[in-house]
Amino acid sequence: MNTRKRYRKRFIFIIVCYAIIEAALFGGCLCAENTPQACQDWLSKTIDYIETKPNPKRYQAVLQAVSRACPLIHNSLRSAADKAMKEPDPERRAIILGQAAKPLLPGDAPDFTSYETADRIAKLYPLAIAKDMPVKLLQDINAGTYVFAWVLEHQLLETNLYDLDGQKLILNFLLSAAFDKNET
Repeated sequence: MNTRKRYRKRFIFIIVCYAIIEAALFGGCLCAENTPQACQDWLSKTIDYIETKPNPKRYQAVLQAVSRACPLIHNSLRSAADKAMKEPDPERRAIILGQAAKPLLPGDAPDFTSYETADRIAKLYPLAIAKDMPVKLLQDINAGTYVFAWVLEHQLLETNLYDLDGQKLILNFLLSAAFDKNET
């Protein structure tokens, strides 16, 4: 009986340590604080983590980071990022991201297919970083990914987190999404 308790304590200790280390390494937000500083810390760690990855791998890294984002980022975005990260099919990923973002778009969102190219929807919902994006990029990413990025960008803007790190997050996500789409 005493041995069982010891193993149980060790197991719990290992799980807690793993959660702390994983959050620290992968930009997870350990706290449940709804403070801009906690979110700024998450964003800063996220950019540090993403920039260690090669461009084609940054798509998954951004999804992983958003799935563990601070509570000021809408839960549906965090949940969709988690689901999309686990989905191997690019079309299904686009659908997951597009479905999560569509209800968060302002006004009556136009009909769009999540896997169509983003150039049409980008005219209706221009990103704040549009001037920094390559022109051809909108033809290389899908609409589901684009509207997800647009909603995420506006969440960052509304919470005053859209600084250089916020711009890097969105730009890395979109550029790596083009790599991801072209490689599959």
